[in-house]
Amino acid sequence: MTEVYLALAAALGAFLTKAVEWIFNRKKDSTEVEGKEIDNDIKLADYYKVMLDDLQTRYEKKYQDIEALYENKERILKDEIALLNRKVKMLKTENMELRKRVKELEAR
Repeated sequence: MTEVYLALAAALGAFLTKAVEWIFNRKKDSTEVEGKEIDNDIKLADYYKVMLDDLQTRYEKKYQDIEALYENKERILKDEIALLNRKVKMLKTENMELRKRVKELEAR
């Protein structure tokens, strides 16, 4: 029977020790959790800051790419307009020659 009391006393002692430890460590644990949350928030803010700093560089590069694309497109369209204008002149000349030929053939 004393063995049962000794086992109960040991279990009760262990339980009380853990309860007292939990009571005193509760504030410390909550402080550590808050500290970790603050550290995580700081790391997250630094990550977003780096992303936003990089955003300006990426935006500038994308703007330059689009600007170059439109300049190339403008150059191509100007070349196409010049080509079409030459074709119009050539067709006008050909049309005039054909009209002269038709008049010559009608005159015969």
